[in-house]
Amino acid sequence: MRGGTFANGAFIRGGYSNSGNATKNTLTIKGGTFSGASNDFYGGESSNGNAGGNSKEEGNTLNIIGGTFGDSSNFYSGKSSFGKALYNSVNVEGGTFGNGSAIYGGYAGGSGNANYNKITINAGTFNNNNIGNWSESGNSDKNTVVINDGNFEGYS
Repeated sequence: MRGGTFANGAFIRGGYSNSGNATKNTLTIKGGTFSGASNDFYGGESSNGNAGGNSKEEGNTLNIIGGTFGDSSNFYSGKSSFGKALYNSVNVEGGTFGNGSAIYGGYAGGSGNANYNKITINAGTFNNNNIGNWSESGNSDKNTVVINDGNFEGYS
C-alpha cells in the first residue's frame, strides 16, 4: 500500500483466517495518512488458529516504510485470538506513530504462546508507544526487539 488518506480509522490485513492458520502473509505500508483513532494493521491474523508457523518461512511480516498514524493505532505482524503467534516479524523503516499506539511482533490471546517473534526499528517517531511481543496467559519466549534508530518520547 502506498499513500492515500484514511480519515476515520483503517482496518487492513495482509491475510486472515477465522478458523485456520494465517501463515506467510505480508502487509507493506509505504506511506499515507491514517487519521482518527483505532487504526489496526495485520501482517496475518487468525481468530481460532495460529498466526505464523513452525519456522521463519511460515511467519507473517508487517513492513512499515512510512506514514502518519493516529493515536491508539495497533500494528501486528501476527495475531491470534485463541492460538499461537510464532515466527512473525515487524520491520519499521519510518513513520510517525500517534500517542498510545502499539507495535507487536507476535500477539497471542487466550492461553496461546507468543514465541520467536521479532521487531526491528530502524527509523520513526514514537510517542508513548508500547513496543513488544505479547501473550495474554500463555508463554512469551525467545522474542526479540532491536532498536537501531528512531525518536522516542514517553514510554516504549
